[in-house]
Amino acid sequence: MLNKVHGGGAPVQTKRVFLLSGTAEEGKAVCFNWDALTVTAENDSLGGVMATISAADFTDARRVMVEDPDASNKLHFAGIVDKASDGVVGPNWILVHEVGSVCNVYTGAAITCNIGAAAITTLPTAATAKPQILTFNAGGPNTGEYSLAGLPGEGCVMLLAEGAASVPSDTYLKMGKILGGDLPSGGIATHSTALAGSTISIRNLGYHGKSVFSLSILTADTLVQIPSGSFINQRLQLHLTATLTQQVIVSADFSWPLISQGVVFGGGDAAIMSAAADFLDIQWNGVTWSVNCCEGTLT
Repeated sequence: MLNKVHGGGAPVQTKRVFLLSGTAEEGKAVCFNWDALTVTAENDSLGGVMATISAADFTDARRVMVEDPDASNKLHFAGIVDKASDGVVGPNWILVHEVGSVCNVYTGAAITCNIGAAAITTLPTAATAKPQILTFNAGGPNTGEYSLAGLPGEGCVMLLAEGAASVPSDTYLKMGKILGGDLPSGGIATHSTALAGSTISIRNLGYHGKSVFSLSILTADTLVQIPSGSFINQRLQLHLTATLTQQVIVSADFSWPLISQGVVFGGGDAAIMSAAADFLDIQWNGVTWSVNCCEGTLT
């Protein structure tokens, strides 16, 4: 389905997709089911496991069937749920807004538009965030919700106005434009609280992916290992959401050096983060992870 409003009206482009399970919520992002092993109601059903089913057998489902964003599908943004499909329970067909549309966006109550305000000079926190561009959460209790400032890319949203009513009481629907891009945003993956002295391995980085760590007060350092990149210009951000008594040591899997302002830190060296506002922004150059910026300590 394609609807375009001209003559000064807000652009709208919608598509009919198949929600296999769960409940559609207006304004939330959904992603294509990229690891689908069964097809939609319009096709024959397949059985078995991935080892016995060829990729060609279930490829069709991957561009028709949608689900909540998670680690397996966050690179495959499908759209934002339309009001007409709010509350629809799968398996069922729903309507989503595609890239370029202006529609209602489901955000956290603390998020406000920064239209006309002074430029943001520091990273926003949950309590003070006023970003215009948001990225959807991939996984966790707020999956599909736009609640944190994000990196650019397909699936991000630029807020255009504040919502007038809360739906439900702790969230807001705001008008926003769905942004496109050469590559997807990859959403924001929130990692569970880590045990003291544990190791967290980051996999399925995505292209523009921001991993948010919510860690308890530690009695020993926690190590976050990052694998080699998959392709040139792949980008990743890692953020802390709480101040720690110890440190989170971020390492590029002890295999690749970090580069910052022309200084090469040998393999096994790391970025150290401990404050709630600390973050690391890195980009794969084909051989090493380059440090774009770091609020923390490079060692």
